Amino acid sequence: MNTLAKNIYALLFIFSTTIYGQTASSELTKRFTTIAEKENMGYANVEAQYRELAKLSIEKKEYNVASLCYANLGYMYQRKGNFEKATAHFKQGIEVGKKANMKSGLASNLGALGMTYQEMGFNKEAKSCINQGILILENSNDSDISKNITLGNLYSVLSFLNLSTTDKKFTKPESLKVRLSLVEKSLEYYRKTPLAYNKRSVGYINLAAILQDMGHYDPAIKALNQAFENNVKKNPRTYSRIYLGLAQSYQGKKQYDSVIHYGNKFLEIGDKNDYVGRLAIYESLSDAYTAIKESKLAEKYHSKYLCLDNKLNKNKLRSVTKEYQKSSEEKKELKGCFIKIISLSAFVLLILIVVLIYQNRKYKSQKKKFLNFRNYLSESKTTADSIDNKPTTKITELIHNDTEVHILKGLEEFEAKLQFTKKGITLGGMAAELQTNVRYLSEIIKKHKSENFTTYINTLRINYITQKIESDPLFQKYKISYLAELGGFATSPAFTKIFKEVTGMTPSSYLRLLAEEKKSDKNAN
Repeated sequence: MNTLAKNIYALLFIFSTTIYGQTASSELTKRFTTIAEKENMGYANVEAQYRELAKLSIEKKEYNVASLCYANLGYMYQRKGNFEKATAHFKQGIEVGKKANMKSGLASNLGALGMTYQEMGFNKEAKSCINQGILILENSNDSDISKNITLGNLYSVLSFLNLSTTDKKFTKPESLKVRLSLVEKSLEYYRKTPLAYNKRSVGYINLAAILQDMGHYDPAIKALNQAFENNVKKNPRTYSRIYLGLAQSYQGKKQYDSVIHYGNKFLEIGDKNDYVGRLAIYESLSDAYTAIKESKLAEKYHSKYLCLDNKLNKNKLRSVTKEYQKSSEEKKELKGCFIKIISLSAFVLLILIVVLIYQNRKYKSQKKKFLNFRNYLSESKTTADSIDNKPTTKITELIHNDTEVHILKGLEEFEAKLQFTKKGITLGGMAAELQTNVRYLSEIIKKHKSENFTTYINTLRINYITQKIESDPLFQKYKISYLAELGGFATSPAFTKIFKEVTGMTPSSYLRLLAEEKKSDKNAN
């Protein structure tokens, strides 16, 4: 997905949920419309207003308005990169939306949740959520306005999903063709609603992004002009995205005067916090001025690009490298500066080499520990299958053979029933369960299982978690906190500490190496 497509994807759910969820006379609907329009115009402090309106709407049983509030709240957190809170809000919106007679709120939250799953890499779940929202809405009794706008939103989101499936991988031309058909379908729904001018504008901007990816710059410009005509409320954010699209379309056509014109129009009205859009415009302006041999202006926007690129922490080495791209005349004039850049580059390169060497050694060490632990698991299973729980010798004269057998059978049952995954297990409590005393149990564990009770329990837990990760692909997607909970650990840090003590690496490193191994095995087959 190119830069513009990413920007459109980010823009898609700003005021994306329909504002026609209830009857036109609903006071709560009017309040939602007002808040959403404020947010769309760039007001940031609307979260409290959404929460207050959601609470009031639930009290008044206007569940669709409440559901839409949760959708927009969730998207506010999604823009901040807090997917956990965003997902929680979308799910809350789904639960509230199920109670509503109208389903635009429910469908909007399903679409938003699908978009979040896509960001998290869960493509199958993302597609399922969005298609579910489409199916629910198409079979609903919502008004035509509500239904058409929300269906347009859902098809827009669907157009930006990863199209690969388990049985087919789309080529780039195939992917663009499918995306184009989905965006055109979303536009069909927007056109059915007379007042949905803002949505049509966004739809045409989405269409232009895909046409640019296809190299169809004239149709992209036509689509952006249609977006301009539909922006009847003169929304500055929409205008800025249109100007960005026009600048990049004319860049594809190598019409640099137009690139400069629309690039400056974007800078005049664009959101100062829209770093990604500004980064794209700075790069386009730098290239355009370079093409028409306006070296000072090219350098000006290239410097702005580098400064902003560093602020976003994107590809710093590339930023340094671009500094070297000077004409021979500029190199003479800026010889002193160039020497500094060379020195800085050498220093950065040295640091990178050191880091790479360190990371390579660390990786090899972790890989060795990973393979050793995997061998240990395999050997442990073989040993466990062949072990006879009948003791051969007594530890002390105080422990009778029958008592030892009884305790070992109890431990075998304890392990088989996964009782070690319960939190708060103590040696005394376990001894009571096995109807023996603490000293006997401790001695038997030391003789047959591990050096002490704590190590015994922790090893069982870690081995259990690693076996689940190995056998069930779903466990490879779970958060560390969930794995800790599943294993019976009180906290995630405690789980990480014990995991590293047992395996020699952190849970995240183990998961990464396992994924690499499975990918390597798959490629080999």
